[in-house]
Amino acid sequence: RFDHAKIRDVLYGDIPEELRREYHRLVGEALFELDQTSFGGPAAAELAYHFQRAGDSRTAGYLVKAADIAKSSFANEEAVRLYSDAIPLLHGGDKVAAEESLADILSIMGRHDAALGSLEAASELAEDRGTKARLSRKGAEVSQRTGDFYAVLAQVAAAKAEFADLGGPEQGRLSIWEA
Repeated sequence: RFDHAKIRDVLYGDIPEELRREYHRLVGEALFELDQTSFGGPAAAELAYHFQRAGDSRTAGYLVKAADIAKSSFANEEAVRLYSDAIPLLHGGDKVAAEESLADILSIMGRHDAALGSLEAASELAEDRGTKARLSRKGAEVSQRTGDFYAVLAQVAAAKAEFADLGGPEQGRLSIWEA
């Protein structure tokens, strides 16, 4: 580690890009080996950092793992950053889950418009109707926090109409809104 950031930046900047990527890959591999034996989850952020700079395909998985750890530790800003970095690298159900987790954190932080955007993105990608129903319900809950009760009623009515035949826990949760 360098005590002075400017010295580090100058030295780092003098390393050719291809060599920098290789160094990050080597550090990531070394951390990966240590993570297998001793670090456990906390090394995920470091692994994500080095694999991301190396252009390694494992980046997304470690970004999500690090984001989940940050979320469970109530490091919300860090979790938002990590999920946001991971989402463009993810596909399918993994992307839906990351968007939903991001929305959960954004909602807690009072960033309701961004939370609704993440829920909408997740819903567009979701293939499972149960997941779509859960995302619709969460959208209604976020809208309720903003005080937009007309949006809540519209979202709940649309979700209930769309998923009326679904049954299961999400149908029950949507039915609570009638009470």
